[in-house]
Amino acid sequence: MHHKHVKLLARTLGIKFLSTSEKYLGTPLFVNRDKTKTFQFLIDKFYSRLSNCKKTNLNVAGRTVVTKHVLSSLAVYHMSSFLFPKNITSKIDSIQRTFWWSKKDPRRAAYYRSWGDIGKSKLNGGLGIKNSFATNRVFIAKIGWRLYKNTDHLVSKFFKDKYYPNQNLLEIDKAVNSASWTWKGIVKGLIIFFIKLMMNISLITSLFSQDVVNKILALRINTSKHDTVMWAHTRNGIFTIKSAYKVYMNESITPEDASFWKKVWSLDCLPKIKFFMWNFFAYMLSVNSLLMLYNPAVDDSCPLCKNESETVMHLFFKCPMVVHIWFALSLQHLVVGI
Repeated sequence: MHHKHVKLLARTLGIKFLSTSEKYLGTPLFVNRDKTKTFQFLIDKFYSRLSNCKKTNLNVAGRTVVTKHVLSSLAVYHMSSFLFPKNITSKIDSIQRTFWWSKKDPRRAAYYRSWGDIGKSKLNGGLGIKNSFATNRVFIAKIGWRLYKNTDHLVSKFFKDKYYPNQNLLEIDKAVNSASWTWKGIVKGLIIFFIKLMMNISLITSLFSQDVVNKILALRINTSKHDTVMWAHTRNGIFTIKSAYKVYMNESITPEDASFWKKVWSLDCLPKIKFFMWNFFAYMLSVNSLLMLYNPAVDDSCPLCKNESETVMHLFFKCPMVVHIWFALSLQHLVVGI
Protein backbone atom coordinates (compact mmCIF):
# COMPACT_ATOMS: atom_id res chain seq x y z
CA MET A 1 0.00 0.00 0.00
CA HIS A 2 1.34 3.40 -0.94
CA HIS A 3 2.29 5.69 1.94
CA LYS A 4 -0.24 8.29 0.72
CA HIS A 5 -3.03 5.74 1.01
CA VAL A 6 -1.76 4.76 4.45
CA LYS A 7 -1.96 8.37 5.63
CA LEU A 8 -5.42 8.80 4.13
CA LEU A 9 -6.68 5.60 5.81
CA ALA A 10 -5.16 6.60 9.15
CA ARG A 11 -6.72 10.06 8.99
CA THR A 12 -10.12 8.62 8.06
CA LEU A 13 -10.13 6.03 10.85
CA GLY A 14 -8.53 8.36 13.40
CA ILE A 15 -5.53 6.08 13.93
CA LYS A 16 -2.30 7.58 15.22
CA PHE A 17 1.06 6.57 13.81
CA LEU A 18 3.40 4.82 16.23
CA SER A 19 6.89 6.20 16.56
CA THR A 20 9.94 3.95 16.57
CA SER A 21 10.47 4.80 20.25
CA GLU A 22 6.96 3.68 21.29
CA LYS A 23 6.80 1.53 24.44
CA TYR A 24 4.25 -0.84 25.93
CA LEU A 25 4.45 -1.44 29.70
CA GLY A 26 7.88 0.15 29.62
CA THR A 27 9.20 -2.21 26.91
CA PRO A 28 10.04 -0.91 23.42
CA LEU A 29 7.68 -2.18 20.73
CA PHE A 30 10.23 -1.75 17.95
CA VAL A 31 13.91 -2.62 18.06
CA ASN A 32 16.08 -0.65 15.64
CA ARG A 33 19.09 -2.00 13.87
CA ASP A 34 21.17 0.00 16.30
CA LYS A 35 20.08 -1.60 19.57
CA THR A 36 22.20 0.86 21.50
CA LYS A 37 19.76 3.66 20.71
CA THR A 38 16.77 1.42 21.46
CA PHE A 39 17.94 0.65 24.99
CA GLN A 40 19.53 3.99 25.76
CA PHE A 41 16.53 4.76 27.99
CA LEU A 42 17.83 2.11 30.45
CA ILE A 43 21.12 3.95 30.84
CA ASP A 44 19.23 7.18 31.49
CA LYS A 45 17.10 5.36 34.08
CA PHE A 46 20.25 4.18 35.88
CA TYR A 47 21.62 7.71 36.10
CA SER A 48 18.30 9.13 37.31
CA ARG A 49 18.02 6.48 40.02
CA LEU A 50 21.55 7.17 41.23
CA SER A 51 21.03 10.95 41.37
CA ASN A 52 19.41 10.59 44.81
CA CYS A 53 21.74 7.90 46.12
CA LYS A 54 24.88 9.92 45.45
CA LYS A 55 23.67 12.69 47.74
CA THR A 56 23.79 10.40 50.76
CA ASN A 57 26.94 9.00 52.34
CA LEU A 58 26.44 5.25 52.08
CA ASN A 59 28.96 2.80 53.47
CA VAL A 60 30.06 -0.29 51.54
CA ALA A 61 27.14 -2.31 52.94
CA GLY A 62 24.60 0.26 51.77
CA ARG A 63 26.21 0.61 48.33
CA THR A 64 26.19 -3.16 47.92
CA VAL A 65 22.48 -3.36 48.74
CA VAL A 66 21.68 -0.57 46.26
CA THR A 67 23.82 -2.20 43.55
CA LYS A 68 22.46 -5.73 44.00
CA HIS A 69 18.79 -5.07 44.70
CA VAL A 70 18.01 -1.66 43.17
CA LEU A 71 20.25 -1.13 40.15
CA SER A 72 20.36 -4.75 39.02
CA SER A 73 16.57 -4.97 39.02
CA LEU A 74 16.10 -2.03 36.62
CA ALA A 75 16.99 -4.02 33.51
CA VAL A 76 15.85 -7.52 34.53
CA TYR A 77 12.40 -7.18 32.96
CA HIS A 78 13.89 -6.15 29.63
CA MET A 79 16.74 -8.68 29.82
CA SER A 80 14.22 -11.52 29.94
CA SER A 81 12.85 -10.50 26.52
CA PHE A 82 15.69 -8.95 24.50
CA LEU A 83 19.29 -9.79 23.79
CA PHE A 84 21.21 -6.65 24.71
CA PRO A 85 24.27 -5.50 22.75
CA LYS A 86 27.48 -5.87 24.68
CA ASN A 87 28.12 -2.12 24.88
CA ILE A 88 24.82 -1.69 26.78
CA THR A 89 25.62 -4.41 29.34
CA SER A 90 29.17 -3.05 29.68
CA LYS A 91 27.79 0.43 30.36
CA ILE A 92 25.39 -0.96 32.99
CA ASP A 93 28.27 -2.72 34.74
CA SER A 94 30.38 0.43 34.50
CA ILE A 95 27.68 2.52 36.19
CA GLN A 96 27.29 -0.01 39.00
CA ARG A 97 31.05 -0.35 39.40
CA THR A 98 31.61 3.41 39.64
CA PHE A 99 28.82 3.79 42.18
CA TRP A 100 29.99 0.86 44.33
CA TRP A 101 33.61 2.02 44.51
CA SER A 102 32.46 5.61 45.18
CA LYS A 103 35.83 7.16 44.38
CA LYS A 104 36.17 10.94 44.19
CA ASP A 105 38.72 10.65 41.37
CA PRO A 106 38.18 7.24 39.69
CA ARG A 107 41.13 7.70 37.33
CA ARG A 108 43.69 8.06 40.14
CA ALA A 109 42.05 5.76 42.68
CA ALA A 110 43.46 2.44 43.86
CA TYR A 111 41.37 -0.68 43.28
CA TYR A 112 42.50 -3.55 45.47
CA ARG A 113 40.46 -6.23 43.69
CA SER A 114 39.03 -6.61 40.22
CA TRP A 115 35.31 -6.15 39.63
CA GLY A 116 35.14 -9.76 38.49
CA ASP A 117 36.40 -10.97 41.89
CA ILE A 118 33.93 -8.74 43.73
CA GLY A 119 31.11 -10.07 41.56
CA LYS A 120 31.79 -13.68 42.56
CA SER A 121 29.36 -15.47 44.85
CA LYS A 122 29.57 -14.87 48.59
CA LEU A 123 30.80 -18.43 49.15
CA ASN A 124 33.69 -17.71 46.79
CA GLY A 125 34.96 -14.54 48.45
CA GLY A 126 32.86 -12.01 46.52
CA LEU A 127 29.66 -10.07 47.10
CA GLY A 128 27.45 -11.79 44.53
CA ILE A 129 26.99 -8.76 42.24
CA LYS A 130 25.74 -10.17 38.95
CA ASN A 131 27.45 -9.62 35.62
CA SER A 132 24.94 -7.93 33.29
CA PHE A 133 26.17 -9.62 30.11
CA ALA A 134 25.94 -13.09 31.69
CA THR A 135 22.57 -12.32 33.30
CA ASN A 136 21.08 -11.28 29.96
CA ARG A 137 22.33 -14.47 28.28
CA VAL A 138 20.97 -16.65 31.08
CA PHE A 139 17.50 -15.10 30.83
CA ILE A 140 17.47 -15.75 27.08
CA ALA A 141 18.64 -19.30 27.79
CA LYS A 142 15.60 -19.76 30.03
CA ILE A 143 13.32 -18.94 27.09
CA GLY A 144 15.29 -21.34 24.90
CA TRP A 145 15.04 -24.09 27.50
CA ARG A 146 11.27 -23.63 27.80
CA LEU A 147 10.86 -23.82 24.02
CA TYR A 148 13.15 -26.84 23.81
CA LYS A 149 11.35 -28.72 26.54
CA ASN A 150 7.90 -28.03 25.13
CA THR A 151 8.81 -29.14 21.62
CA ASP A 152 7.70 -32.70 20.89
CA HIS A 153 9.22 -33.14 17.45
CA LEU A 154 12.92 -32.38 17.90
CA VAL A 155 15.16 -34.59 15.79
CA SER A 156 18.00 -35.88 17.93
CA LYS A 157 21.63 -35.90 16.84
CA PHE A 158 22.38 -38.64 19.33
CA PHE A 159 23.79 -41.02 16.74
CA LYS A 160 26.41 -38.51 15.64
CA ASP A 161 27.69 -37.99 19.16
CA LYS A 162 31.44 -38.25 19.54
CA TYR A 163 31.12 -40.51 22.59
CA TYR A 164 29.70 -43.31 20.45
CA PRO A 165 32.30 -43.92 17.71
CA ASN A 166 30.96 -47.37 16.78
CA GLN A 167 27.78 -46.48 14.93
CA ASN A 168 26.90 -50.11 14.26
CA LEU A 169 26.08 -50.63 17.92
CA LEU A 170 23.29 -48.08 17.64
CA GLU A 171 21.35 -49.79 14.86
CA ILE A 172 18.32 -50.59 16.99
CA ASP A 173 15.88 -51.33 14.23
CA LYS A 174 16.82 -51.02 10.57
CA ALA A 175 13.19 -51.20 9.57
CA VAL A 176 12.45 -47.89 11.30
CA ASN A 177 13.23 -44.70 9.42
CA SER A 178 15.39 -42.74 11.89
CA ALA A 179 14.68 -39.45 10.14
CA SER A 180 11.03 -39.68 11.17
CA TRP A 181 11.73 -40.44 14.84
CA THR A 182 10.67 -38.01 17.49
CA TRP A 183 12.81 -37.28 20.54
CA LYS A 184 10.69 -39.56 22.74
CA GLY A 185 10.87 -42.30 20.12
CA ILE A 186 14.65 -42.18 20.08
CA VAL A 187 14.87 -42.39 23.87
CA LYS A 188 12.40 -45.28 23.95
CA GLY A 189 14.37 -47.11 21.25
CA LEU A 190 17.62 -46.62 23.14
CA ILE A 191 16.09 -48.00 26.33
CA ILE A 192 14.92 -51.12 24.46
CA PHE A 193 18.37 -51.44 22.89
CA PHE A 194 20.21 -51.24 26.22
CA ILE A 195 17.81 -53.71 27.86
CA LYS A 196 18.51 -56.20 25.05
CA LEU A 197 22.23 -55.45 25.25
CA MET A 198 22.39 -56.12 29.00
CA MET A 199 20.82 -59.53 28.43
CA ASN A 200 23.66 -60.53 26.09
CA ILE A 201 26.58 -60.54 28.53
CA SER A 202 28.94 -62.27 26.10
CA LEU A 203 28.41 -59.53 23.53
CA ILE A 204 29.01 -56.84 26.13
CA THR A 205 32.22 -58.50 27.30
CA SER A 206 33.54 -58.73 23.75
CA LEU A 207 32.83 -55.08 22.99
CA PHE A 208 33.83 -53.22 26.16
CA SER A 209 36.46 -53.31 28.89
CA GLN A 210 35.63 -54.89 32.23
CA ASP A 211 35.09 -51.51 33.93
CA VAL A 212 32.58 -50.45 31.28
CA VAL A 213 30.90 -53.88 31.45
CA ASN A 214 30.41 -53.49 35.22
CA LYS A 215 28.88 -50.02 34.73
CA ILE A 216 26.50 -51.27 32.03
CA LEU A 217 25.34 -54.22 34.12
CA ALA A 218 24.85 -51.90 37.12
CA LEU A 219 22.32 -49.76 35.21
CA ARG A 220 18.75 -49.96 36.41
CA ILE A 221 16.22 -48.57 33.94
CA ASN A 222 12.71 -47.86 35.18
CA THR A 223 10.49 -48.51 32.14
CA SER A 224 7.30 -47.61 34.03
CA LYS A 225 8.05 -43.88 34.03
CA HIS A 226 7.73 -41.46 31.13
CA ASP A 227 10.76 -39.89 29.50
CA THR A 228 11.42 -36.20 30.05
CA VAL A 229 14.16 -33.68 29.44
CA MET A 230 16.13 -32.91 32.62
CA TRP A 231 18.46 -30.02 33.47
CA ALA A 232 21.76 -31.61 34.46
CA HIS A 233 22.91 -28.86 36.84
CA THR A 234 20.19 -29.15 39.51
CA ARG A 235 19.28 -32.09 41.68
CA ASN A 236 15.62 -32.14 40.67
CA GLY A 237 16.35 -31.60 36.97
CA ILE A 238 14.45 -28.29 36.81
CA PHE A 239 16.05 -25.37 34.98
CA THR A 240 16.80 -22.36 37.21
CA ILE A 241 18.37 -18.99 36.49
CA LYS A 242 20.75 -19.42 39.42
CA SER A 243 22.14 -22.75 38.23
CA ALA A 244 22.46 -21.52 34.64
CA TYR A 245 24.35 -18.42 35.85
CA LYS A 246 26.80 -20.64 37.76
CA VAL A 247 27.37 -22.75 34.66
CA TYR A 248 27.89 -19.65 32.49
CA MET A 249 30.34 -18.00 34.91
CA ASN A 250 32.11 -21.34 35.51
CA GLU A 251 33.13 -20.52 39.08
CA SER A 252 35.19 -23.09 40.92
CA ILE A 253 34.52 -23.07 44.68
CA THR A 254 36.51 -25.28 47.01
CA PRO A 255 34.67 -26.78 50.01
CA GLU A 256 37.16 -25.10 52.36
CA ASP A 257 36.51 -21.62 50.97
CA ALA A 258 32.76 -22.17 50.92
CA SER A 259 32.77 -23.31 54.55
CA PHE A 260 34.94 -20.36 55.65
CA TRP A 261 32.88 -17.65 53.91
CA LYS A 262 29.66 -19.23 55.09
CA LYS A 263 30.81 -18.76 58.68
CA VAL A 264 31.74 -15.13 57.98
CA TRP A 265 28.39 -14.20 56.42
CA SER A 266 26.38 -16.10 59.05
CA LEU A 267 27.81 -14.13 61.99
CA ASP A 268 25.19 -12.78 64.38
CA CYS A 269 26.14 -9.10 64.10
CA LEU A 270 25.32 -5.92 62.21
CA PRO A 271 25.72 -5.94 58.41
CA LYS A 272 28.44 -3.28 58.54
CA ILE A 273 30.52 -5.57 60.78
CA LYS A 274 30.08 -8.45 58.32
CA PHE A 275 31.27 -6.23 55.50
CA PHE A 276 34.24 -5.12 57.60
CA MET A 277 35.11 -8.80 58.07
CA TRP A 278 34.81 -9.25 54.31
CA ASN A 279 37.14 -6.30 53.76
CA PHE A 280 39.55 -7.84 56.25
CA PHE A 281 39.74 -11.33 54.75
CA ALA A 282 39.48 -10.12 51.14
CA TYR A 283 42.52 -7.83 51.66
CA MET A 284 40.54 -4.69 50.87
CA LEU A 285 41.76 -2.57 53.81
CA SER A 286 44.08 0.34 53.03
CA VAL A 287 47.19 -0.76 54.92
CA ASN A 288 50.59 0.65 54.00
CA SER A 289 51.93 -2.59 52.53
CA LEU A 290 49.03 -2.58 50.07
CA LEU A 291 49.24 1.14 49.29
CA MET A 292 52.94 0.81 48.48
CA LEU A 293 52.05 -1.46 45.54
CA TYR A 294 50.26 1.47 43.91
CA ASN A 295 52.57 4.22 45.12
CA PRO A 296 56.21 3.25 45.81
CA ALA A 297 56.73 6.51 47.71
CA VAL A 298 54.51 5.26 50.55
CA ASP A 299 56.34 4.04 53.65
CA ASP A 300 55.03 0.54 54.39
CA SER A 301 56.19 0.52 58.03
CA CYS A 302 53.62 0.32 60.80
CA PRO A 303 52.75 3.84 62.09
CA LEU A 304 52.25 2.47 65.62
CA CYS A 305 55.41 0.48 66.29
CA LYS A 306 57.65 1.55 63.34
CA ASN A 307 59.24 -1.92 63.44
CA GLU A 308 57.55 -4.05 60.79
CA SER A 309 55.62 -3.66 57.60
CA GLU A 310 51.97 -2.75 58.14
CA THR A 311 49.93 -5.70 56.91
CA VAL A 312 46.39 -6.63 57.87
CA MET A 313 47.55 -9.34 60.26
CA HIS A 314 50.20 -7.09 61.80
CA LEU A 315 47.80 -4.17 62.28
CA PHE A 316 45.15 -6.21 64.09
CA PHE A 317 47.11 -8.96 65.86
CA LYS A 318 50.93 -8.79 65.78
CA CYS A 319 51.69 -5.15 66.49
CA PRO A 320 52.93 -4.71 70.14
CA MET A 321 50.63 -1.72 70.62
CA VAL A 322 47.64 -3.75 69.42
CA VAL A 323 48.57 -6.66 71.68
CA HIS A 324 48.40 -4.33 74.69
CA ILE A 325 44.99 -3.09 73.54
CA TRP A 326 43.62 -6.62 73.21
CA PHE A 327 45.05 -7.48 76.63
CA ALA A 328 43.39 -4.41 78.21
CA LEU A 329 40.06 -5.28 76.60
CA SER A 330 40.25 -8.84 77.88
CA LEU A 331 40.98 -7.61 81.42
CA GLN A 332 38.07 -5.19 81.23
CA HIS A 333 35.83 -8.04 80.11
CA LEU A 334 36.95 -10.18 83.05
CA VAL A 335 36.35 -7.35 85.53
CA VAL A 336 32.86 -6.69 84.20
CA GLY A 337 32.13 -10.42 84.36
CA ILE A 338 33.16 -10.58 88.01
